[in-house]
Amino acid sequence: MGKRALPRSSDGDEDRTGDLPDGILHHILGSLPARDAVRTCVLARRWRHLWKFATGLRITDREMREPAPMEKLQDFVDHLLLLRGRAPLETCWLNLTRLSSDGDARRVNLWFRHAVLCEVQVLRLDLILNGFQLKLDDLPLASRCLAKLNLSGVHLMHSFPDFSCCPVLEHLDIFFCDLSDAKKITSQSMKCLNIRHCTFSQISRTRISAPNLISLRLENYWHRTPVFEVMPLIVDAFVRVHDRSGDWYSCTSGNADFEECLCEDCDFCHSNTNCVIMQALSQAKNLVLSAHEQEVCYASTFIFNPPYIIPLFHMQKDCPSLDIRK
Repeated sequence: MGKRALPRSSDGDEDRTGDLPDGILHHILGSLPARDAVRTCVLARRWRHLWKFATGLRITDREMREPAPMEKLQDFVDHLLLLRGRAPLETCWLNLTRLSSDGDARRVNLWFRHAVLCEVQVLRLDLILNGFQLKLDDLPLASRCLAKLNLSGVHLMHSFPDFSCCPVLEHLDIFFCDLSDAKKITSQSMKCLNIRHCTFSQISRTRISAPNLISLRLENYWHRTPVFEVMPLIVDAFVRVHDRSGDWYSCTSGNADFEECLCEDCDFCHSNTNCVIMQALSQAKNLVLSAHEQEVCYASTFIFNPPYIIPLFHMQKDCPSLDIRK
């Protein structure tokens, strides 16, 4: 039999996608929304199962102008994950806006954990436009492959932020999340940590243990300032507080005009140092502190304004090596 001619596109040129190896096609399909990737199965016999091995999953209910009903999305994703099995993933993005019940939350938790089982390297869960805040399962993540994790609009429970079983996790981005039940964030491998517009506990401080951290961004959080354990490798740090950060009004240690904080485990009032985070950041080469839209920059010397940052950091007492100037 003669060699079958390659199909031609509408303008007469040969369609050379058939010459591409499966690995490249898997990467191309991984960049498409999941529904579009699955639709390629009708193109030709060769394409029938290629989508099952796409290196990325993009699951969203925002593919059209009107978000897809959650029930239809659940059926589609459940069948998608069943048919592709445990095929490895490089990236997975869950971008959902229509969650409304505990049943939806359980389903999304299963999808999230399934991606981890598929040895995903970059995992993103984005529920920021959703009115229902999902509680992630109170179980620590365990993955030998997860290197980057982005969380938006979720509630992190007690055990979830224990990343000690994720030995290659280097980048963690937490945005508009509830950390009020997160007692400790732990990672030996983490190098970049971003916590933006998140809510911490009003009662106790979240402890963050990341001894290999290089870059930190803590921005516009609510309630208690977290406590950072020693970070000897820190290079870049950015901290911004506003008038809803709990340290401005809930802890009054050392202020004779107010009563002392009554919280027994308050790391501001009842520890050996009044420095909440500055000791951990004292090794940073590039440090920016911002309060009420007024920034503080540190390079070889430390210059800060306004002076009411002092009650939060107590820099001169606890970081004597810094050259502090008002």
